[in-house]
Amino acid sequence: MKSSNVSKPHANHGSDELQEPFSSTEPETDEELASAADLIRSLLKAIKAYKLYQANNPMLTKQLDELTTKFTAHLDRYQTLNLQVGEYKLFFDGKPIYESPDMKESLAFLLYKDGVREIRFLRGLEDQEISEFLDVIRKNEQASRLEDDIVTLLWEKDFAHISYFATDEFTESNAVHVPTSYDEIQAGLEFSPDSERATDAEPEEESEEAATLSVPAEMLPELGDQRETFTRHFQPTPEEVDLINRQINQEADVHFVSTLVDNLTEILLHLGEDLEPYENMVTFFDRALEFLLLKGEFRTAGRILKTHREILDSMALKDNQIFAINRIFECVGSPRMIELAAQTLKHEGFLDLNTGREFFDLLPKSAIEPLCNMLGQLESPKARKLIAEIIGRKVKGDLEMLTPFLKDKSWIVVCYVINIIANSRDRNAIKYLSQTCSHPDERVRRTALKALSQYGSEEIKGLLIKMLNDDSAYIRSQAVIHLARLAKHEALRPILSVIQSEPFLDRDFSEKAAFFRAVGQIRSKESLPVLRKILEKKSWFQRSKWDELQVCAIGALRMIGTEESTKILEMGKRSKSQAVKKACLQALNEPTA
Repeated sequence: MKSSNVSKPHANHGSDELQEPFSSTEPETDEELASAADLIRSLLKAIKAYKLYQANNPMLTKQLDELTTKFTAHLDRYQTLNLQVGEYKLFFDGKPIYESPDMKESLAFLLYKDGVREIRFLRGLEDQEISEFLDVIRKNEQASRLEDDIVTLLWEKDFAHISYFATDEFTESNAVHVPTSYDEIQAGLEFSPDSERATDAEPEEESEEAATLSVPAEMLPELGDQRETFTRHFQPTPEEVDLINRQINQEADVHFVSTLVDNLTEILLHLGEDLEPYENMVTFFDRALEFLLLKGEFRTAGRILKTHREILDSMALKDNQIFAINRIFECVGSPRMIELAAQTLKHEGFLDLNTGREFFDLLPKSAIEPLCNMLGQLESPKARKLIAEIIGRKVKGDLEMLTPFLKDKSWIVVCYVINIIANSRDRNAIKYLSQTCSHPDERVRRTALKALSQYGSEEIKGLLIKMLNDDSAYIRSQAVIHLARLAKHEALRPILSVIQSEPFLDRDFSEKAAFFRAVGQIRSKESLPVLRKILEKKSWFQRSKWDELQVCAIGALRMIGTEESTKILEMGKRSKSQAVKKACLQALNEPTA
């Protein structure tokens, strides 16, 4: 299993006063612990209200308002809310603040069972994100075991102020944690929570004895005339009888078609040289497979394709027989058939991924285009994931076939195609991925950045430098950390250029922290004059913004850790700014006043 560490920067909402960046990790956390526990209680109330009431119900509105108020108060004071997820417990700073052993009701178990091991809420969390997060919880509770899991639902939402650590194969493992407080810059830490290992214990099956209701004989006389009432009560209605009959007929129809196809296959293998019977045979197979797809019988359709693939691979056939079987594969891989399969999956759901895997795997390469279109039609992320994996196997060594879909009007299609290309590890992958770095949809650019970050090639250095000026704060923050890791000293000039630009002062604290963290990682003495200049800056205007910038510069100096950087920190201890003075003392490991 791959692990996902998807972290996103947050935005400042509210006052120009500097939010205290140190309190979230100081030893005295009793107040923060109490605030986190109180927030969780409000979250649980809101989840319950979300399940009980309609969207416009006053009770739901009240609970959402209360939850939003508590989130805002907590995050404004402490910057983040980090929750570690156990099987039945939620932990804050290693201390349990929530426990429920009820698997049906437990929020912890709901997250844990799908691989979530830590979840983080960041300052700047918006009302819409809270509502959508509650919607994810509600959808996951209603989904069956084989439908959408919570990780794929969170990935689909792509929250800006909610991040998570998960052990799920589909989520990308290359996103970089963007620091949200000075202490994270100072420590030079990545977001790497201790994950608990999930156990794949098989559920115990109820014994037949436990599932059978045994009525003592002496009780039967007491039932008296109630027997007729019970019989009438449990008698199927005419509608239920009709439904049962239709299901039986459908099963009979599928069995009949399956048997018919087996017979047609036998006939196909004994036809002579005349071409017309083969063309008729192709038509018969086409109609049979169409019927099976309409019924959602992907397993039966897959079995038919497997049989004919084995015949092609293992038997000495006539030219007309080879022609006919190849035509059957071409027909089933046509846009018409794939569209039919997509519509069936869309309406019937994808209850068992393995049911359709063999069918789609055996489709010819000509099915790649309609399969890509299918990605935009399916509603289940798990079904899309399966189709994407199959496309990936079919395009191996021929990524050029996917390039038209990098400009598809559906952002979901583009994102899945990006991941297919990235996972191919093809030497030409970067050439194709670079086409999406300036895509108008931010979600596509985010996916492209994550995909590019898998490659350590010098080819992506220029792309990362361009992304330092992206319209999205999240993309700029991720790009700068990847650039520092890849290019080291070559990255310093473009990074310092952004830091010294006029718009940088007004950017969010988390983005500033990311850029200065990158400078600290490079550990070059060439950055010291710029950092010293920032620390010495005195300004009567936008004081809180400059305090943020100077605290981040102190963090970079602490990471550089040379004698010269230490002298600059010593100088900072004499600053008139309490925030700067306190940050310098902490960076030098001295007690604060």
